[in-house]
Amino acid sequence: MSKPGENKILLRTILLTALFFTVSGYTANAASINYKMLTDQTCSWETRGELLPDDAVGADREVGRCQIKIETARLVGYKGTRRDLMERGGILSKSVAQRILRRCATALKSTDTHRILFCYNAGPSARYRNKATAWHYANEVSRAYQFAISKNGIMLARR
Repeated sequence: MSKPGENKILLRTILLTALFFTVSGYTANAASINYKMLTDQTCSWETRGELLPDDAVGADREVGRCQIKIETARLVGYKGTRRDLMERGGILSKSVAQRILRRCATALKSTDTHRILFCYNAGPSARYRNKATAWHYANEVSRAYQFAISKNGIMLARR
């Protein structure tokens, strides 16, 4: 027989544990993905610190606010030029980035944002392992995404 109040403590512990796992992202990956928010966080991370993020050109010839390689953009049906991906405001770049993120999710048959971000950074054929640079990238962007979700009170609404 339990003492009075033990059930309240147990219930409170269960609720706090569930809240922790939901906010920290451990169970959030089982739900749908807010692709707009994921794209925003991905593009922000890609050009962090750039004075003119739309004009950014990476070491591997990736361009624009979301640092997209033209070859990768072509995989999701993009028909424009490299220069078009560098347009002011990053609207086109973000649109292509979101298509790449969705393609990764579909190819992986996964809603695990870490795996999707790993794919975005390393490419769809890269081996998923924690020694890769893409692993660190996926950690950082996934953490920023989960923080943005919790900060904005969005519980992974479909977009």
